[in-house]
Amino acid sequence: MNRLKRWLRYFISKDFLMFLITGAFNTLTTSLFSTWLSYVIHDNISATIGYILALALSYFINSPLVFHKSYSMKSFWYYMLSYIPNFLIYTGICFITINWLKLPQFIATALPIMVAGPVTFVILKFFAFGEKGKKG
Repeated sequence: MNRLKRWLRYFISKDFLMFLITGAFNTLTTSLFSTWLSYVIHDNISATIGYILALALSYFINSPLVFHKSYSMKSFWYYMLSYIPNFLIYTGICFITINWLKLPQFIATALPIMVAGPVTFVILKFFAFGEKGKKG
C-alpha cells in the first residue's frame, strides 16, 4: 500500500499538473511543426521532424517549470533519450493514424503524444532529472 501511495504522489502533484500543461503545449507545437513540414516533405518524415523540434523546445520549458532544474547539455541529452519510449509509441501510432486511418495530420500527430504522457513523466523524473533519491 505504501508503494501505491508513493506512485500516486507522482501523479497527484503540482509538478505532474505542470507537466500536463506543458505537454498540451508540446502536443500543439508538435502538431503544428509536423503540419507545416508536411507541405514540403512526406507526412511520416514531417511527423518525426516535428516531434524532435517540439521536444527540444519542450526541454527548455520543462526543465525550470516542472523539474526545477537548470539547463545543461547533460540533462538535455538525458531528456532527449528519455523520450525514446514515447517516440516509439508516437511513431507507431502515427504510422497507423496517417497511413491506415487517413486522419488529418494535426490529429494524427496529436493522439499518440497524449497516450504516453504519464510514462514519460516518470522516466524524465528519474532518468533525465535524477530524482532517484527524492521522496515524492
